[in-house]
Amino acid sequence: MRVARERSLRDEGVLAVATLAAGAAHALNTPLSTMAVVLADLRDGWPEAAAEVRQDLAVLAVQLDACRDAVRQLVAEAQPQASGRSQPLALRVDQAVTRWRLLRPAFALNLSIAESAAAIAIDIDQGFDHLLINLLNNAADAAEANARHDVALAVGADVGFCVIEVHDPGSGFASAQSPFASTKPDGMGLGLALAAMICERHGGELAIHSGPGGTRVRATLALPRPAIAA
Repeated sequence: MRVARERSLRDEGVLAVATLAAGAAHALNTPLSTMAVVLADLRDGWPEAAAEVRQDLAVLAVQLDACRDAVRQLVAEAQPQASGRSQPLALRVDQAVTRWRLLRPAFALNLSIAESAAAIAIDIDQGFDHLLINLLNNAADAAEANARHDVALAVGADVGFCVIEVHDPGSGFASAQSPFASTKPDGMGLGLALAAMICERHGGELAIHSGPGGTRVRATLALPRPAIAA
């Protein structure tokens, strides 16, 4: 009963956030565009700036592009025709990891994809990318809090499920007092709630195991069953 109630509260909270997301996307579009113009002027106006300044401006440009892409994707995915397309699992992982590396360029990622799973075709919407990026961001935050800049991602398949495991060298998760509680100073508590919902929507689940060596998050998503020949 308690688990069902917590899941209901979480789902209601995520739905409320989703309802407000369209307004947020519209509100963010204008200031993000303004910042892009100002940033371009700064880069053009300081051609002989110190290397450190040029590097910082380049990082800001990448992060700003990531924000604008996220807003555009939010609107695109809300369209009725938005859907997933069948692609090899390794390719989908690579696409999500590429986006994550732009957001966290200072981190080293130990990535392993089981050979038996790499070519499996999956047809999952962009929730797959959000799942990976959310889990990797949480792991990076935990690692950074422990003065580390490395996380591990392992992807495989097991009895009809895609299995994603993210490991960080952090100190583990503190117990949350509400579905959107966060122990991070600037955290919104959305990452794990969204990850759990994505797994459940695709017939899987999210499990978290913390210990002295860090935290391992295991996410599963059901793979499509092969067609039975007539």
